[in-house]
Amino acid sequence: QEVWFYSRLIGKYSNVRINFVDRLGTGNFELERSSYIYSIIQQAKLYYLNLASKKGFFQYDLNLKRLREKGNEVELLIQIKVPFENIWFSSVEDKMETTLSIKIEISDALKNKIWEYKKDYFLSFLEKEVEEFIDKKHLIEIPMTLTKGSYSLQVSLITKTGEEAKKVLEISI
Repeated sequence: QEVWFYSRLIGKYSNVRINFVDRLGTGNFELERSSYIYSIIQQAKLYYLNLASKKGFFQYDLNLKRLREKGNEVELLIQIKVPFENIWFSSVEDKMETTLSIKIEISDALKNKIWEYKKDYFLSFLEKEVEEFIDKKHLIEIPMTLTKGSYSLQVSLITKTGEEAKKVLEISI
């Protein structure tokens, strides 16, 4: 028998004892089943999954900047700022590289899609430059023009590793 003690598995359970038993003496230890232990393990699993989902590993800032107006039309600049520390880079020779894919949709008040934008942004810099960038943000700016009204701006940012972060802004121009 092997016994594991967890002094703090999750907040409300302290000093949890989990038993693993080698029933056949082969070195193959299995969790000793009990509904109490199983319940604690499931609660711990849900607790830590919930923490991970709240953390939101891949974060970015989304801003909409008004540039100028011409009659009923407004020139805008969509600004997406992604912290370099949140981007997963691959090491290729002496460089750090990745691709960020952006998809933007703008819908009118009736939920009709009126504008769409898709583009892949390739990022590459020398490994020795990492310290220069790590505390900074990568800025992506996308110009566009809309007529005055109410809209929904939906932005999806997808990393090379497949992580996707979506943001929605309700805007009035």
